Amino acid sequence: ALRLVILRGRLFEVVERGSMLSVPLGEAALRALLPPGLDIAAANAPDLSVASGPTAAIRQLEGILAARQIDSTPVRIDVAAHSAMLDPVLEEFRALCRTIRFQPPSIPF
Repeated sequence: ALRLVILRGRLFEVVERGSMLSVPLGEAALRALLPPGLDIAAANAPDLSVASGPTAAIRQLEGILAARQIDSTPVRIDVAAHSAMLDPVLEEFRALCRTIRFQPPSIPF
């Protein structure tokens, strides 16, 4: 697990900077408002989703939401996690995953 966390952190350092925005909308409702270039990073609850992608497009989405009086919260990270912006580093991450024998945790946490 530590190898995965360490590689993920290192890969986050080499990808293009981006942004994430938590939005109190369901996935479908948020998807309908997304400017080009943004992805749904997470559907955390029926009415809570996260958009991810280039910072300029996230700012554009903030404007769209503000015009509709929908509050949003920036995620305090300068990486567009769970977005297409990570595509350039996925193969390196997959390569490490192929070397790991995944299994259920054996130590309660």
